[in-house]
Amino acid sequence: MTNPTPLPRGERTLGLNRFAILGLTLLLVPGLTGVASAQGLRPRLSEDLKDKLSAGDNAATRAILSATDATVDALVQRQDLRVIKRLKTGWVVEVPAGKLNQVANDGGVDQLSSDGVMRSQMAITNVTIGADILI
Repeated sequence: MTNPTPLPRGERTLGLNRFAILGLTLLLVPGLTGVASAQGLRPRLSEDLKDKLSAGDNAATRAILSATDATVDALVQRQDLRVIKRLKTGWVVEVPAGKLNQVANDGGVDQLSSDGVMRSQMAITNVTIGADILI
């Protein structure tokens, strides 16, 4: 009867380490996917819309929806929104008074931000880079 040769110590621990890593992975992955799916229930909201919702603001709101055309069409009918303008990557819609929370919790919305006024900041840039001295 032959006795098997024992593995050197380094090779024995390598096998145990692989087994431990595999076990740890199998335990953690289901928990992480549960967190990700729970976070996927609400779209990404801009800070000003989060502030409006937390303040209980019920005024009509112009917002930009980022979603596919079919999703926006369905959402407009479901939530009674009015389309203002189509953009390259979304739609500008008017959300009726008191419906912002409903729209924000709708499963079809990927991203929602307010349609705020953007102003140029070129006057600051000219002074910052010294271009005003040349004029």
